[in-house]
Amino acid sequence: MKIRVIRNKKGVSPIFIAIYLAILAVLLISVLFGALYIYGTAVTERMKMEEEKQQESVGLAGPKALNLTTQNTIVEFLRVNNTGTITIRLRALYIGHKFICDPSRFQGDAYINPKESLWIQLYPLPPPINKIEWNDTTMNAIWTVTTERGTRAYELGARLLYGESDGQYNPMRFYIGPLMIMFDMFHWRSGTGPWKNGWSIPKNTPDVTWRILLSNIDNRDIEVTEESSFTLISNDNAPSNPVAWYIDPVLSSTYYKPGGFYFVYYSWSKPVSEGGSSRQSTSGFGGGTTCINFLMFLGAFIEPNGTHTSYGQTIPFEAVHVTTETMPSSLNLVASPEVIFNDGVSTSTITATVTDAGRRAVPDAWVDFYTTAGTFSDTHTTTTHAITDANGVATVTLVSSTAKTTAYIAALCQGVEGTAKVSFTSARRIRIDAYPRTISKDGGTSRITIQLVDDNGINVTQPGVTITITVSSWDGPQNKWPVLIYPPGQPGQTSLTATTDANGQIILTFKAMGGTKNKTHTATVKAQASGLTMEPVPPMDPILGIKIFVQG
Repeated sequence: MKIRVIRNKKGVSPIFIAIYLAILAVLLISVLFGALYIYGTAVTERMKMEEEKQQESVGLAGPKALNLTTQNTIVEFLRVNNTGTITIRLRALYIGHKFICDPSRFQGDAYINPKESLWIQLYPLPPPINKIEWNDTTMNAIWTVTTERGTRAYELGARLLYGESDGQYNPMRFYIGPLMIMFDMFHWRSGTGPWKNGWSIPKNTPDVTWRILLSNIDNRDIEVTEESSFTLISNDNAPSNPVAWYIDPVLSSTYYKPGGFYFVYYSWSKPVSEGGSSRQSTSGFGGGTTCINFLMFLGAFIEPNGTHTSYGQTIPFEAVHVTTETMPSSLNLVASPEVIFNDGVSTSTITATVTDAGRRAVPDAWVDFYTTAGTFSDTHTTTTHAITDANGVATVTLVSSTAKTTAYIAALCQGVEGTAKVSFTSARRIRIDAYPRTISKDGGTSRITIQLVDDNGINVTQPGVTITITVSSWDGPQNKWPVLIYPPGQPGQTSLTATTDANGQIILTFKAMGGTKNKTHTATVKAQASGLTMEPVPPMDPILGIKIFVQG
């Protein structure tokens, strides 16, 4: 008889299954509640943002919402109004469809409390914009500001400055007929030079172009012809010899819509279509002459039914003074040092040297100074002014901020501009290194690394610091002097200027251009920045720089 052995069969305990399912249920419920919480939080935040956005309102409204520089040629400040009930932060300015800047990155940020206004400084601007010129483009473009929450406000540039062209009396406007001139927008320039105030001009100024701003206050379009002109008649020397400048149809608009603002330019001795026209000068006027000015417009009204009816208008106004004084032609702006500590007390001396067309000093000239960061010591603000001395020199002092940044400085004197920059940094030295240190004379290259470092030798990560790198010595054949290449692909130079990247570095290439067979020559490369010193990295000459060996 066979005996069958039955082995124990092991199964999953019902208790274990119950525990497993309970844990699984808890996990699923936890995940569900977590998802619901995250969703609820996101919805709450979204609702909060929408609620805040409904409370937010930003406004751009003229007149006088723009400030221009003393020559009325560059936009200096823009006023933005917070018309809502919560604090806003401005994040973008557009002119037309072009992004200009992020005001929140400027000194002091760009927060505006409810029912308050903020003047945003727009001159100078960091590169590549630098400045906003007040001209036909910016005047007739839509200016738009955007907040951090996405709320926008926009307005036509001309209306920001002048308000609506409604024909209401304004002492800066002159009313004779349908075209109204703006007295504060009357300029001249010589050739392609800067625009200067039109109420005085030196005698014998060549290639003069006049510019004046006008508005059409009629309810019809107006079109003018090339026979429209600007005329000067001397009150003193030769009143019988008027000098006329005719409209420049390339620079000027000749079609004026109701309510629009337009710059009109006068450049030519004859109407352009006649041929043989040339640019006029003020050589026919003696020094000290006072002139009467006449604007003459010839053209047509465009009636509502499309027909043309004759239009003519003459606007006399006084007076242009022909002077014998020297006028600024050049402004050289220098900062020393160009790199200072970001401690809120370190200073840099900003020097403007103003000269005339003959490179002679212009004394007793008013110079306006502006900075994007730091403050001027005399005003504790970002703007100030000074008067040139007998040598044509005006000096102010810039005080650093505590931020690591670059201050872009501009100076203006009667329309002539100069620029400079000063970096505020914790860096104290420049470390320069090369790899490899030994290269072939036949086009061998070495990678040069420039690094900002502080007093403890720690790398400083800061962009925008300007450094000059030079092959400072070479004991090989003088017609085979090595070169530096930056950026890649550019022609080699023995000296160049570059700015640090976000890592506080400049990386460039040293290239051998020849040498002597079976002989090793030595070159040195140095890096300089006003306010910084080189950090010794052997083998290195503390004066000439790091050594690179070129083998023959």
